[in-house]
Amino acid sequence: VVLGCGSIEVCRQAVTIAAEPDSEVVHAWPTFPEYATITALAGARARRVPLVEARHDVAAMAEAVTEQTRVVFVCNPNNPTGTALTRAELVTLVDTVPSWCLVVVDEAYVDFADPREFGSALELLGLHQNLLVLRTFSKAYGLAGLRVGYGVADVEVASLLRRARIPFGVSS
Repeated sequence: VVLGCGSIEVCRQAVTIAAEPDSEVVHAWPTFPEYATITALAGARARRVPLVEARHDVAAMAEAVTEQTRVVFVCNPNNPTGTALTRAELVTLVDTVPSWCLVVVDEAYVDFADPREFGSALELLGLHQNLLVLRTFSKAYGLAGLRVGYGVADVEVASLLRRARIPFGVSS
């Protein structure tokens, strides 16, 4: 587990450890706009994959991954549409993305999803070393001013993320 000043800080850490200038970061569009912001700050290019009927197009996102792709962001449930991937859709996407590419599943709005339809990436963590799942206390817990988010990942990925954190961030 890696703590951050909100889950956006862990997003930034993910792009910092995985992307380099002129690499690519894939994400749906529209989605949380800060994915594009932190991608640009790293000197990488955002590859936006249009939503279809307000939902992630899993096949198109997988097709958008190239040899230059280093990160795939999946906002699940998506912000601003609120739509969520099913477990089967999530498994398909994570299984399709190459192991050199970090898959970041942002579950900031997980507490508002219908558990009968929602597939959490936490269930897939032991199967994929390139998976990072983000959560936050900002939304359902009403602690946006506290700025505490966290990521759950493989031990090696978590170690790299910790090296990229800002000094004097969230106290642990």
